[in-house]
Amino acid sequence: MTYEAHADAKFVEDCVRALAEGTVDEFGHLPDDAVIHMKQSNDESIHQHNAHAEREVTLERLRTELGVESTAD
Repeated sequence: MTYEAHADAKFVEDCVRALAEGTVDEFGHLPDDAVIHMKQSNDESIHQHNAHAEREVTLERLRTELGVESTAD
């Protein structure tokens, strides 16, 4: 598991972007005004600091950014 994780290492910002894409795919049935809050924290073992990224956005905005049409009724 550790080897696989290191083979595809990502920054926290990349993780939040991937989460945004997955959210639109998984929860596309939700209305445009649904608010999505995404957060990722990495506890660093080799650096003197931890890394954090988060974003709060409406599903409509995510769809627009990703070029995805709404599937909500």
